[in-house]
Amino acid sequence: MIKNGLYNGITAILNIALGILVIPVLIRTMGLDAYGLWIYATAIIGVVELAEMGLSISTTYFVSRDLANQDNQSMSETLSIIFVLVLAVATVGAVAVWLLAAPLATMAVDLTQVDQLRAAYIIQLGAFTVWFAMIQRVVIGIQQAFQRYAVLNVIAGTQALAAYLSMLAVAFVGGGAKQLMMVYLAVTMIAFLANTLVARHLLRPHQLSVRWNSRRVPEIARYSLSTWSISLGSALFTKGDRIIVGALAGTAVLGAYGAITAVVSKINQLSATVVQPILPSISALSAHCQ
Repeated sequence: MIKNGLYNGITAILNIALGILVIPVLIRTMGLDAYGLWIYATAIIGVVELAEMGLSISTTYFVSRDLANQDNQSMSETLSIIFVLVLAVATVGAVAVWLLAAPLATMAVDLTQVDQLRAAYIIQLGAFTVWFAMIQRVVIGIQQAFQRYAVLNVIAGTQALAAYLSMLAVAFVGGGAKQLMMVYLAVTMIAFLANTLVARHLLRPHQLSVRWNSRRVPEIARYSLSTWSISLGSALFTKGDRIIVGALAGTAVLGAYGAITAVVSKINQLSATVVQPILPSISALSAHCQ
């Protein structure tokens, strides 16, 4: 667990360092208004991603328990139920973002009509990011259950580095928030594919199949909702405040506010990231009553 915690910690520190180095350059190159628009769009995406309802944590918990029991049938049921739920939730979330993009764009107080149309298009691009990001969380939950934190953090670190470097490239060639969302979506899709391939490799020896057990749906749903309710408040605080600032003070103020809070929130999450590998270990132990 200590080794896995170190893997998580190194990736978290890399994210913090990249943010400290890259965000001021983005602001200087793009301007506060364009960067603020980007923060506003990603905040909306982040809030919608909260609708994942703790299914990623449920994946780690229940798959860890199934591995401890060496119960492939139960694991098949677990993953079948969770993937049906997350596909439904991700699709509803992505469609909601797409349909509500225009009203959400008009909430930003200082955007002209042209800027609102541009913002609506950026948010609609973010709908695809929502879909891939939600499902990727569940796929990552599988890797955590198998305690493959080294590979997981290699992908996460590469994703962060690729995202920040791509954003810098966009800024230096004169791109704006729309181009930032495009490269962010591309990086997210590539990371999703990489994590999916790793999870498939881990699951292959277990010869799983699609199995539906209606009696287990309430159990998984209850656990997901309980963990979701615990983390919802802090998650809303780190995402919802940006939407409020953008709506009340405008994208320029939001650009400055987002630059500060982006780094600070990552620092605050560092301790939780380091101790996160405790979850699969405790979940495996919970399979044995003694």
